[in-house]
Amino acid sequence: MESLSALLEKATRKDAPSLVAPAIVASVVNRDGKIDFMEARGIQDVDGTTEITPDSVFWIASQTKLVGTVAAMQAVEKGLIGLDDEISESGIVPELASKGVLEDGKERTRKNKLTLRLLLTHQSGDSYMSFSPALTEYAKANGKEELLDDTSVNRMTQYPLTFEPGTSWVYGLGIDWAAEIVARLHKTTFEEYCKQHIWGPLGMNDTTFSLDSRPDMKARRVQAFKRNEADELEPSPLPYPDKADHALAGHGLWSTNRDYTKFLKAILNDGRPILKKESVDEMFKPQMVPSSKPVLDMLLKGPMRNFAAYPLALDTEIDYGLSGILNTTDIPGRHAAGSLQWSGLPNLLWWIDRKTGIAATIFQQTLPPGDLKSISFNTEFENALYKVIKGT
Repeated sequence: MESLSALLEKATRKDAPSLVAPAIVASVVNRDGKIDFMEARGIQDVDGTTEITPDSVFWIASQTKLVGTVAAMQAVEKGLIGLDDEISESGIVPELASKGVLEDGKERTRKNKLTLRLLLTHQSGDSYMSFSPALTEYAKANGKEELLDDTSVNRMTQYPLTFEPGTSWVYGLGIDWAAEIVARLHKTTFEEYCKQHIWGPLGMNDTTFSLDSRPDMKARRVQAFKRNEADELEPSPLPYPDKADHALAGHGLWSTNRDYTKFLKAILNDGRPILKKESVDEMFKPQMVPSSKPVLDMLLKGPMRNFAAYPLALDTEIDYGLSGILNTTDIPGRHAAGSLQWSGLPNLLWWIDRKTGIAATIFQQTLPPGDLKSISFNTEFENALYKVIKGT
């Protein structure tokens, strides 16, 4: 794994033109559960006095979505809700069930069935405001705005759906709602649910939705940096608060690379001990309805191409599983067909390649999302990893 160590060293050298980020932690785990690689390079604080470690704390943003999906699948396993049940029938989330559909600038009554499966695959129509021009216009006309640092349920309720559920694809609030369903079904907060059913069984002791509740973790928080127009990195605040009023499964977690690797390892090992193999198999199945797939392809190979923390090759066949991009053809020199992946806003990345038998994640706190040097590093790291695995 010397080539991976060399890449990390090169990417975090402050005096090098190749500087990607002041701090990066990367890990790889194989199917047997042995950590093949876990290394940290760089500095944790803005003064450069504290070396980063695998136990340094990052805001992992949309990497939280995989946790929300696992929780939802646990509820399905218990028979509390079905993937294809109409969510209004349970009465659990009336705020979501009553949402209408945006049409010609106005909200009309929803006609199609709205299900947990559609929430987990971003086919529900419940878009982030910034990902829908029509919703942006609606928000402007109605004096509303989307605030990433708003951790209240109100953030999830103020916009209509952007299309009839099950007819298209848009990145949005579906997994926030899926986690809210789980919490209400169990009559607890989503943080407490995760402690009992996910983090506890996996020994994830450094993961939380509210950093203010964990002073020990706050002391290990990694300083974020933003690349300016002069291609220089300068300290930057993160667009998310230390104190969360509500556990948002779309983007709210603080965690460490060590903790998140334990989580990926469980999924790689067919879900043990937190899910059944059948649930993991379902997560890795293509989930797009025919009308959604062209939209997904257009967005992830067009406007959102860099958003997924590295660009997808234009000839890669893709679909969407439960909680991530599913490449349905091999990516030459990288992960095999059937792999699942997603990212986090400060250019974090995870992927699970069941065919090859590995899972990996790269942690950094670099802004803006889609930073080209960060994406280049993530791609180079993956290429180097698969060369090691294949002995080439």
